[in-house]
Amino acid sequence: MLVATDAIVLRSRKQGDTSKIVTLYSKEYGLVDVIAKGARQQKSKFGSALEPFTNSKIVFYRKEQSELYLLSAAEVNLAHRRIMADLDHIEAATRIAELLIRSQHHEEGHAEIFDLVCRTLGLMDATTTGEAVWPILYWFFLRYSALSGFEITFTFEPQEGKHFFFDTEIGDIIELDGGGSSGHEYPQRYVPLTREIIGAVKYLNANPLEHAAALRLSPSARIGLDTLFRTYFGNHLEGMQRGRAKSERVFGAMKNGKQQH
Repeated sequence: MLVATDAIVLRSRKQGDTSKIVTLYSKEYGLVDVIAKGARQQKSKFGSALEPFTNSKIVFYRKEQSELYLLSAAEVNLAHRRIMADLDHIEAATRIAELLIRSQHHEEGHAEIFDLVCRTLGLMDATTTGEAVWPILYWFFLRYSALSGFEITFTFEPQEGKHFFFDTEIGDIIELDGGGSSGHEYPQRYVPLTREIIGAVKYLNANPLEHAAALRLSPSARIGLDTLFRTYFGNHLEGMQRGRAKSERVFGAMKNGKQQH
């Protein structure tokens, strides 16, 4: 059966001498893998429609009891070329793609999540500075959590002299005695919080996507938020890992190499 849908290109890998296997997140069919024959040829009929993070109109042959479909046609809706021009943009968009690949099931469409992905990538593409894409990514993570059924809510107000942690099992803040003492050890599900991290999550939860880019985060807050979401998703999403993903390590090495030069 020949079907058409809008889709975001998440990743691709080589197949044979001239083809690609492309993983897409589609509006009607969710996560799908397609084989694009001849896609690596110089004059491919698919043009740039299969470039990373591109929003494209695709047509493919859907066959029962198969997890790999034949791509018939692809046409660009939105190219998102600015994302590919900056390392921070590429890394943030890759984090979205990895989350979808690891947490979404094949052929389970979710229109709200598809719209969320499209809006987030669109704003990332419109954002000129690398530091602004990170609060956009964290805004996405918060909304994705809510749509997936395990919303993050911060109900506590931080107080001076208190030590707060994020309990990744319940999705809320808890206060523990001795939080600042090196002699205390806590379960891995507890992520230490600073006033900046708590304020950032509350700001992102309270504001629309368009306001997320205005938030500025210190390097330590970014590390803390990365740890929070990584641990939270590792607890709640099958297939997610609690440690740093391979892409995070790769991008970190690339950035360090760039700084040294």
